[in-house]
Order: sequence, then C-alpha cells, then structure tokens
Amino acid sequence: MNISLPPELEQFVQHQIGDAVYDSPEAVICAALEFFRQHQTQVIEEESNGAISLEEIERRKQLKLYPYDEQAAHEDEESYSECLQPSGIDHEQVMVWLDSIGTEDELPCPIQ
Repeated sequence: MNISLPPELEQFVQHQIGDAVYDSPEAVICAALEFFRQHQTQVIEEESNGAISLEEIERRKQLKLYPYDEQAAHEDEESYSECLQPSGIDHEQVMVWLDSIGTEDELPCPIQ
C-alpha cells in the first residue's frame, strides 16, 4: 500500500525517525494507527458528551476519524438523494418571472 501524506504529517514522520523514536516511516504509521484504534471509542464518547468543541468534531469529520457506520452512510446517501430531487418552483419558471418584472408583460409571481 502506498500513501501520500500532507507535508506537515510527512515532516512529523521524518522527525519521529530522526529522533530515533521509530526506525521507519512504516513503524510511525503503524504506531499512529494502533493508537487511533485504541482510543477511537473514547474519543467518540467524549464528543457525544460535549467534552470536545464542535469545531474539533467538524475537523475530525473532514479527516474521517470515525469508524465506518454502514447505516449512517446509507442515511447520508438517502439525504443526499433527497436534496437532488426537484422541489418548489422550477428554476426556469422563476427566471422567466424575474425577467418579466417591470415590463408590459409582467407575469404574476409563480407559487407552488
């Protein structure tokens, strides 16, 4: 498996090797993943108890620091699909109405 790291994480890995804490990049990554696996449940519990700021929770979500939850993923997919469904007034209809404002042929406001 080949991975690419952001520059700041790559520097961190190199620093760990340079300080002789670990002897290879693989050892640093393995230690980090093992630490993550051991503490993941505790971190999620802290988040649900409000011990961690909302900003930090959002940062962690962006980094995908959560276990994969098939049900939650399915619900996210359904929510996304619902957002794509047309609702309300057709965009073209609104644009035609807006273009007609102030003209002799002004149209009534389209409503649902």
